[in-house]
Amino acid sequence: MAKDPIFEAFSNSPPWWMTNSGCVSGGVNGADNLKSDYFDDFADYLSEVAKHFKEEWGITFRTIEPFNEPSAGWWKANGDQEGCGFKNKQSEMIVELGKALKKKGLFPETSVSAADESNIGDALNRFNSYSTEARSYMFQVNTHSYSGYDSRGKLYNAAFAADKRVWQSESGPLHRSGNLDITLWMADVILHDLRDMHASAWLDWQLSDPAENWRTIVADHKKQTFSYAPRFYMHAAFSRA
Repeated sequence: MAKDPIFEAFSNSPPWWMTNSGCVSGGVNGADNLKSDYFDDFADYLSEVAKHFKEEWGITFRTIEPFNEPSAGWWKANGDQEGCGFKNKQSEMIVELGKALKKKGLFPETSVSAADESNIGDALNRFNSYSTEARSYMFQVNTHSYSGYDSRGKLYNAAFAADKRVWQSESGPLHRSGNLDITLWMADVILHDLRDMHASAWLDWQLSDPAENWRTIVADHKKQTFSYAPRFYMHAAFSRA
């Protein structure tokens, strides 16, 4: 483990009993799925998890992210992956979480990050829409960099003006395939995210994935062996810089 690791907690979905659909894969037709009277309950839930990690295991989360691709519209009931639509009232959720962290003596050591949108342009629009109170509980703007590349510089400028750091908190090649060299393509994404968006952290979706284009490490679970894909050496070039 690194000498001074940075921990962030994030949520894919509130517990099922807090959702409108009763399902943690999303709302009906991708609608916002947190019950209107459960914002404070969800905030209490998230902050209590952070408090438990700190008191029981000495792990302090620097940030808590209550959303994951909240405006994408693909988190639907009875889907195959946890998710929660949150196109509306992101400011209200951030404020409730900030208040809960403050009440439990966790803020500002643990603050709020938002909003892990899949599109950088969506991340910019959401951040610009946040209330002054919501921003007061945030020290970090998170975005995935699957699309919206022309908004990289704009997001950085907005975050810098508000004294917030920027994280690129998830990325990958999506449906790109064929003759495209994914390793070089992802290297280009990283370079632009670091140069144009000034991301202080760059996170891959995951290091080992069944899909060939997505993985950095090729794992054989039956034989319990692994090997390195070309992307491993590309990532190493950045991490050793």
